[in-house]
Amino acid sequence: MYRERVARLMRLRGLKDKQARRYKATTERNGAHPVAPNLLKRDLAAQRPDQTWLGDITYIVTGERWLCLAAVSDL
Repeated sequence: MYRERVARLMRLRGLKDKQARRYKATTERNGAHPVAPNLLKRDLAAQRPDQTWLGDITYIVTGERWLCLAAVSDL
């Protein structure tokens, strides 16, 4: 009921929805390459500093270009 009302009100005002972009996979796993072993086995409780490090990288789209955000942290 809510969707129909919103659609009707948007039509009356000449508004159109903007479709979200579909997810596009940018990498494909090659079965011939081995998977790295999971050394932590989800045990993220470090006993002392400088023992367990984690890192991640992501891309952020801005109005001008893509930005790369990389983070490294000591657990």
